[in-house]
Amino acid sequence: ATVTQVISDGGANIDALQLVARTGARDFFDLDITLEVHDLKHLNEIMAGLRSKTPVSSVERTAG
Repeated sequence: ATVTQVISDGGANIDALQLVARTGARDFFDLDITLEVHDLKHLNEIMAGLRSKTPVSSVERTAG
């Protein structure tokens, strides 16, 4: 819920969300999330917002 709230509050849209892997014994999940953003600045703002949240361990741009 935290992840989707940051994305929504940042004005981005989720185009696709895929659970890639469940790792470790502590309920860690790897997610691939495809976002619709206005530009690179907008993407960087969303990524910074995600990085600032406790449940998020890392955020990477993988394509585009």
